[in-house]
Amino acid sequence: MKFELRQSPGVESIESDPILQYWVAFDRSTAGAFALLKFQVLDRARYNKYSVVVMLFYLFALCLLPIHLYCEDISVTNLLKSKDFQLTPASYQGRFRPAKAAADLWHKDFPSPDIGAAPSPELNYKNSMQTMQKEQLSPKAISQALETRYPLRERLRETSQGTLYLIPGKYLPGEWYGLSSLKIQVYDSEQNSLRPIGNFTLYSTERFRKIQSLYLELENAHHLQSQDQHALAEQLGTELLEGYAQLAGATYAEAYGKALHYPSIQQLKAELFLISTPLVAACLALYALALCFLFVTPSLGTLFFAGAFFLHTAVLGLRCYVLQRPPVSNMLETMIYVPWFTSFAGLLLYAKTRNSLPILASSVTALTILTLLQTTQTHSGLENLQAVLDSQYWLIIHVLLVVGSYGAFILSAVMGHIYLLSWCIYKTETPAMESWIRLVKQTMYIGLSLLIPGTILGGVWAAESWGRFWDWDPKESWAFISICVYLIWVHAYRFHAITNFGLAVGSVAGLAAISFTWYGVNYILGAGLHSYGFGNGGELYYYLFLLAEGLFLGFVIRKKNAQNPIFPV
Repeated sequence: MKFELRQSPGVESIESDPILQYWVAFDRSTAGAFALLKFQVLDRARYNKYSVVVMLFYLFALCLLPIHLYCEDISVTNLLKSKDFQLTPASYQGRFRPAKAAADLWHKDFPSPDIGAAPSPELNYKNSMQTMQKEQLSPKAISQALETRYPLRERLRETSQGTLYLIPGKYLPGEWYGLSSLKIQVYDSEQNSLRPIGNFTLYSTERFRKIQSLYLELENAHHLQSQDQHALAEQLGTELLEGYAQLAGATYAEAYGKALHYPSIQQLKAELFLISTPLVAACLALYALALCFLFVTPSLGTLFFAGAFFLHTAVLGLRCYVLQRPPVSNMLETMIYVPWFTSFAGLLLYAKTRNSLPILASSVTALTILTLLQTTQTHSGLENLQAVLDSQYWLIIHVLLVVGSYGAFILSAVMGHIYLLSWCIYKTETPAMESWIRLVKQTMYIGLSLLIPGTILGGVWAAESWGRFWDWDPKESWAFISICVYLIWVHAYRFHAITNFGLAVGSVAGLAAISFTWYGVNYILGAGLHSYGFGNGGELYYYLFLLAEGLFLGFVIRKKNAQNPIFPV
C-alpha cells in the first residue's frame, strides 16, 4: 500500500499548507527516531530536533508493553501465588497434576496461558435467546431450542478451551472444565431470562456456589485492579483444594480389569516438590564434586559419590511414587535411570574390589548424561504410559533389564577408554591396568546378563501385545546386533583371540552399537512398533560422537600395532 501527500484545496503548494507541514515533520521525526534506534547518529539529514523525543516515546511504549501483558495475565499470577492453588490438580495432557506444573507446561506449549478466558461462544447463546424472545416464542419452546442448539456439555467444553481444566465435571468420568465455565449463564424458563449456571461439578452445591462466587469476585477485582485480588486468590485456592480432597485417591474409570484413580494429596505434593526443586542439578553438582575429589582425596570423592547416588535414588523414587510405575517410559526417564544404574553398578564393583576406577567411571558417565539432560531441556517426562506399555509386570521385567544393560555397557566403555588412554601414556600394561581390564570384563558380563534375557522376555511381551514373538522390528534388530557385537568380543577374549587391549577396544566399539540401540533407533531411524520412544534432535552431535570414537580407536590401534599386534598369532 502506498500513500501520497497532496496539498489541501485552495493551497498553492505543500510548503504553504500547515497541515501537510505537520505530517512531513512528524514523518521525518519518526524516521529519525528509527535511525537513532539503529545508531545512525552521524546521518543528520535523517532526523530533526523532535526525533529524540519520538525515539524516547517508542522506547517508553515498548517498556509498557510487558507491563500491560502482565496486567492482562495478573489473575493467573495471583492464583499461582496461592500455595493451595499450586497444589490443586489440573487436568492437562491426560494427567492430573498440580496446577503449577500444568501452568508451567502450558507456558511451554502456548504463548499466552490463562486460567479463565472470556467465554466468547456464549454470545451466540445470548443472541439466540434474545432473537427468540423478540419472536415471542414461549419460554418452554425457547428452553428446548437453546438446549438443542447449544447442549450444556458442549458449552462447557467450548468455554474451557484455551484454559487450564481445574473443575471436575459430573457428566463424564474424568472430564474436567476450566474456571471460565463458572461464568456460563443458562436460560431460566420461569423467569424468561438468563441466570448463572447451576452445579455441574462433583462438588457439593454449597461448595460450588462458593467457588463460583469467589471466581467472579476475583475476575471483577482483576478488571478493577483492586487490592483484594491476592486475598480472593488465596480463598479460591483453598476452596478448590478442599473440594478436591474429597475426590483424592478415588477411582473415576474402570475397564478390562484396570482402574484409573485421582492422585492423592501426598502425590500432588511430591510432584510439586519434584518440579519446584532442582534435584537433577543437585545430583549433577555432587557427581562433579565426586569426580574432582577422586583425584585429590579418594575417600572424600567416594563420600560425595555416595551422596549423589542417594539423591539420585530419591529422584527416581519420587518419580515412581508420583507416576505409580517404573520411570523408564521415554527418553528423559531413561536418561535419569541409566546413570543411576551405572552408579549402582559402580558402587557394587567398588564394594567388591575396593578399586576406585568404577566410581570414577560412574561419575564421568552420570556427569555426561545428566549434563546432556540439563542442556537439552528435555521435557519433564511426568506423563501417563502409552497403551502399549500399560503393563506394570512387563515394564518392570523387560524395560528395566534392557535399559539397565545400557548403563552397564556404558560403564565398561568408559573404563575401556581409561585403559586405552593409560596405555597410550605408559606404552605398556601396568599392574593397575590389569585390574582395570577385569572390571571392564565384569561390566560387560553384567550388561549381557541383562540384555539377553531382557530381549527374550520382550519377545514374550510382544507375543502378548502384538501377536508375534519376533518380527525384526528396528529396536529388536539393534538389540540383537548389540548382543552379537558384545558376544563376539567376549568370546574372542575368553578363547585368547584378543588380548586385554583388544577387550578394551571391544568395550568402546560395543558402545557404538548400544548407543544406536538406545538413541539411534528412536531419534534417527524413527521407525517400528516402539514408537513411544521416538523423538528428534541431536543427530549431528551423535554423528560427531561416532566420528570421534572411530578416530580414537584408529589412533590407539595404530599405536598398538606399531609395537605388538592386537590379535596374537
